[in-house]
Amino acid sequence: MRRSTISFIFALFPLLPVSSRTGYALIVSIALVFYFAAGVLFREYVRWTQIGKPGLWIELTALAAAATLFLIFLSSLFPVIAVSLSFYILFSSLSYILLVSIDRFSPGADESNVTDRFLPLVTFIPFLLGFSVFRELLGFGTLSLPAADGLRIYPVLPYFNIYGVQFLGTSGGALVLLGMITWLVKYITRRMGNLKRSSR
Repeated sequence: MRRSTISFIFALFPLLPVSSRTGYALIVSIALVFYFAAGVLFREYVRWTQIGKPGLWIELTALAAAATLFLIFLSSLFPVIAVSLSFYILFSSLSYILLVSIDRFSPGADESNVTDRFLPLVTFIPFLLGFSVFRELLGFGTLSLPAADGLRIYPVLPYFNIYGVQFLGTSGGALVLLGMITWLVKYITRRMGNLKRSSR
């Protein structure tokens, strides 16, 4: 549990700029699901053709191709966002590799079980979206959705300028929020462990 939590937090670090707006995080979350589907199809193709086990560099190439295809598709729907997120769309495929490796290299993991490989992604995407919503609300007082001309921003918190929490919308503020979330998760985990031990 501790190793998985730290790995999820570490996996979010490259995506800190993306999590500043909910619309950006939504696009990256869809990209991660697309990479997962492409990775599963690639592994099934290798298994079906019986050409052997795919190596790391072949998998990286396949995911880079999937990221390129997703970026092309994104450019046709949201051209402004595609320009803003082009680097992060390509880089997020590496974050996906990190997430999958958490389960793939864990002791006793069944690599042929698709559900086991999907579990880290199921945990990470709601965390990324929730963190982005929380960060945008505290940092800007708004929520955003993707649009053809960029982001469509909706004011949510009235009189936001007088709250004095705009710092949380910056990268430094995001690190502070991550530190608080990490402490809270560890505290709850430790308390639950103590309760289980005391109930025995």
